[in-house]
Amino acid sequence: MRVKRNDIGGLLNSPPPAPEMRKMSGREIAAQNELAVLMVIRDYGHLRTAEIASAVWPTARYPEQLAQRTLRRLLAKGEVLQRVNAIASVSWVLASAGVTRLELFGGNATHGRDIVGVAGATFVHRTLASAFLIRQSSVNGSFAIGEYGIAHGRAPATRQVLSKRIGKLPDGHVMRGNAVDWIEVEASAKPLSDLKAVLKAAEWVGLPLVPEKPYRLSRLLIVFDKRQGHGRRILKAARELWGHLPRSEQHRLQERIILAQADVSTPLKIFGFSETRLSDYQP
Repeated sequence: MRVKRNDIGGLLNSPPPAPEMRKMSGREIAAQNELAVLMVIRDYGHLRTAEIASAVWPTARYPEQLAQRTLRRLLAKGEVLQRVNAIASVSWVLASAGVTRLELFGGNATHGRDIVGVAGATFVHRTLASAFLIRQSSVNGSFAIGEYGIAHGRAPATRQVLSKRIGKLPDGHVMRGNAVDWIEVEASAKPLSDLKAVLKAAEWVGLPLVPEKPYRLSRLLIVFDKRQGHGRRILKAARELWGHLPRSEQHRLQERIILAQADVSTPLKIFGFSETRLSDYQP
């Protein structure tokens, strides 16, 4: 059979080019960045510029400059507020106008005018937690939520359920699917009795975090400034808590505990975290 050229024209001719994706305008990119900043402040209550930069621009070359530029615009619009924190630098909280903007996009939020922890004794504790959780989210792609987010119902379990089931509240959660890490921060030297209460959470690893839901506790991570050397006291507390058990059982429980030591310089510049299983820790 003779094939006419018209019959194969579609095969010989190149297919039409795919429509080009429309590039976002500078104004659209700015609006997108502003919304992302508002959302991360909403989730953590109060944050410094460094932690906001890490959360929103984890791979950017100059993340803090991008954060500063965006925060200046939000401040001029009255959507964020500056607060002098406990180390005499600036932290950011949501203003009522920022809450309104988030609600336009379907997100619940609360203004941060009444947050007292910005200038209080818990500031370093909360900032270490936020910095660690943000790095878990931005670098590892996990879903992370801090104490503030848990208190405002954005975690798999409410404060009431956690307090009743496990007997205490975490400083945060990191979630990978249905696996939930329990995050604790040690910002000051606690009595051994308090450390033992923290370590008891490791006994729940593998068990449901919430009855009749798929979430299971995966690990206990204890975050602290490595200059303070809390690892030695944590190991001592573990040995006292589980010393009556066979060595194999003690080792199994210690394997569930991760020491996340923060690389920190004065006053509170956080460069990163190194993780070590308590079972492998050498004081």
